[in-house]
Amino acid sequence: MINLVLDTNILHQEGIDSGRMKVLRTLTDSGIVKVYIPEIVKREFCTKRISSVKELLEKAIYNFKGAHKKVESECEIKATLTSIEAETRGVLDSVELGVNDEFSNWEKAFGVEILPFIPEDISIVLDDYFKGAGAFRSIKNRDDIPDSMIHTSICRLAERVDQVSLVIKDGTFKKCMDNHPKVEVFESLSDFFQLQEIADQISKGHLKTYFEGRNFSTLLCRYLVTKKGKRSSNPTYQFK
Repeated sequence: MINLVLDTNILHQEGIDSGRMKVLRTLTDSGIVKVYIPEIVKREFCTKRISSVKELLEKAIYNFKGAHKKVESECEIKATLTSIEAETRGVLDSVELGVNDEFSNWEKAFGVEILPFIPEDISIVLDDYFKGAGAFRSIKNRDDIPDSMIHTSICRLAERVDQVSLVIKDGTFKKCMDNHPKVEVFESLSDFFQLQEIADQISKGHLKTYFEGRNFSTLLCRYLVTKKGKRSSNPTYQFK
């Protein structure tokens, strides 16, 4: 079994329902891959997702107020605007619960194991903080404290399993993990899927159902349409 850890930036890039995540789900269901998520990664992802959704909803409510001012008399339009604004406020109040539930459902579906941050490891984080070592880009860089905490969680996992595959894009943190003897680093899920073990499973037909399915066909068509659109906007590809 391949032990896979996903960093925060990869979750933000992929979301939890992308085509590649569907492939990963097939791999976890087949027992080929075991997914681990550091507790700090989960917190970072959910907090940012909640903040982003709330910001968009608050902008929508602000725009509704502007629309209200443009419709001065009581009429059907004004009543509809009032109703939609009230619904939006209701959604705003439930965002945090909704995002957390969505992530929890993803955890269960993928059989994810959450890697807790061990309080005793704060001494390691502080030592690296003052030295500018490990996941820190420089001495006393507070922005890198979460990465350092994630770093200790991954190292603890590496102590109890044979090998860890880590998908991460961050520069300094990535270089730090590259130096770990039991951690193999990948920049994307696509790169991870090129591992020989996974390629062999695909060739044996374990993922045949997914690649022949309607969802994959739809995603492929969208990708090809996007590529075609980009090419047609480039004079080099235009036929006369």
